[in-house]
Amino acid sequence: MLFRSNYPMPQCMPGALGNPLDSEENLQRWLTANEIMGRIYTSLGKPVILEEWGWYGPGRADFAGFDMGQRTAEDQLRYCDRLMESMQHFFQGWMYWMHRDMPQDGDLTQVSGLYRADGTIKPWGKRYGEWAREFKKRSEEPTSELQSHSDLVCR
Repeated sequence: MLFRSNYPMPQCMPGALGNPLDSEENLQRWLTANEIMGRIYTSLGKPVILEEWGWYGPGRADFAGFDMGQRTAEDQLRYCDRLMESMQHFFQGWMYWMHRDMPQDGDLTQVSGLYRADGTIKPWGKRYGEWAREFKKRSEEPTSELQSHSDLVCR
């Protein structure tokens, strides 16, 4: 099925490796697992879009029975920024989940948005915009030679 799609779309869900925000060790294990996933998907020779990631937000949320704990806006910013930093060379795009907090939902979408339910932007929303502007700038910069796909995989 992967070979038939225009681009692979892995998802990055917490739980199996422990809560990445509980310790630096858990976060490193989580980042390493996502880097491995990025390398595997990138090796297929197609652009890779990371979907449904960035589950943490200020407040308490539950994901499929997994208590994600009480988190702050700073936790959300730190987690998502570290994920972007570690995976920027493996993915060609990111579809962040969620756009806006949805407090009426019974899961992690209550708190994981780029924007609060009232429409005000969160610190992570601002940082995500900075990442987007940086990637746009990079894509517009002329390069002396084209980077091969294997160069990206071997970094």
